[in-house]
Amino acid sequence: MDNLDNLENAEQRNRNLGLTIFGAIAVLVVLVLICALSLSGAPEAGAEGTVTAEAIATQVALTVEAARGTPTATLPPTQTATPGPSDTPAPVATATATFAPEDPRTGLGEPHWRDGFINADNWTLYDNDQSRTEVLSGAFAYTMKQPQEPSNWTITRPEIQNFYLETTATTPGECSGKDRYGLFFRAPDENHGFLFGFSCDGMFRLAKWDSENFEVLIDWTPHDAIRAGANQTNRVGVWLEGDHFRLYANGILLAEFDDAQFNGSNQFGFHIGSENTAEFTVLFDELVYWELE
Repeated sequence: MDNLDNLENAEQRNRNLGLTIFGAIAVLVVLVLICALSLSGAPEAGAEGTVTAEAIATQVALTVEAARGTPTATLPPTQTATPGPSDTPAPVATATATFAPEDPRTGLGEPHWRDGFINADNWTLYDNDQSRTEVLSGAFAYTMKQPQEPSNWTITRPEIQNFYLETTATTPGECSGKDRYGLFFRAPDENHGFLFGFSCDGMFRLAKWDSENFEVLIDWTPHDAIRAGANQTNRVGVWLEGDHFRLYANGILLAEFDDAQFNGSNQFGFHIGSENTAEFTVLFDELVYWELE
């Protein structure tokens, strides 16, 4: 009986030893597999037997990395571009209009006075039965409400004697015949002065008002320098030295005239009139002058 027990115990020890050896061999195989997987990379998805191997390899790898204390990856800071000499924007040059040699603005330099109509500080605005004045978004809007009325005008505060005076005017979408607009100048007050302007059919006229009589000095005269019709922009200019007038359209001399009345330092402004168009509105987007020595 004792011999039988001893034999069974020996067989059990052998079985345990075999299991231990088998287990060691199995562990060794797994380690070899892990090493192979680590060297060759993960098998392609869907290959047989890869799920268990990948799981084991992943788990072991995580354990090893955890043991090593792998640092957390830190993203580099976002680079802020620092402009070098070639990256720095060049200063933007202010656009300067180029005028023809015969243009009166050529050689005059910067004007002594300019109104770009950012506000209405230089004007007394009004709205009556015949006309209306407004300052709108960098323009002086002058409206003649009904046709067939006498020309209306308005003046500003500076007083000048010898000068080149110019405005830039844009006609509305409806503009025909003797619908008209332009400068009012050499005005001792609102009841006296000269009118020089253009009509929508491309003509110019010079006239004078002395509080009682309206005198035409140069009657309506056509000229190619005047842009006729609706939605057109024209520069209206007067060069006045002593008694001598020079009249300009877009920098081109139209005519010359002499008149000594109202000679001296006087005011200036705009005039408007309508032959055909109700609510005839002209936009004057600049008024400038140069004093002449």
